[in-house]
Amino acid sequence: MKNLFVLIGISVLLFFSCKTLVTFDESIPEEKTARIMFQNVGDIISYNGIPVKWKRGFALNVYQIPAGETTLEFDLDARNYFGKNILIKYDFQPQKEYYFDVGNKDNMTGLLVYAWEYGDKTAGSGTPKQIQSHYAGFAPFLNTRQGNQKLVLD
Repeated sequence: MKNLFVLIGISVLLFFSCKTLVTFDESIPEEKTARIMFQNVGDIISYNGIPVKWKRGFALNVYQIPAGETTLEFDLDARNYFGKNILIKYDFQPQKEYYFDVGNKDNMTGLLVYAWEYGDKTAGSGTPKQIQSHYAGFAPFLNTRQGNQKLVLD
């Protein structure tokens, strides 16, 4: 029984250490890119108006995109937040790896954005206090009703 728990523990560690990097445009030099992780918020269906199929998977997918102001469209599925074609706009900085979580700020619903430097092995992980120390900004949902709602509808 003890061996089973050890095996499960090792499997969980391996699962969370597996990241798959997907590059959107390989012609962009890496120093002019940003990376996004969106495991907790749903699937990205559009990048700057270009349809994409960036789905959450069993392993953590990391998408490398050109840095700069970007509009992302989500099919949102996060805790008590659901919706289709949800839009955000955010200015991604080069050489940063971003992690999203759904939340509220100033009576608006959107994505809490956290950022780490490329190569930081703790990107997207740690205790809540450690993650909070990487808070980079807030991206409100652009096409939903605002307020203290728990359900986002398209």
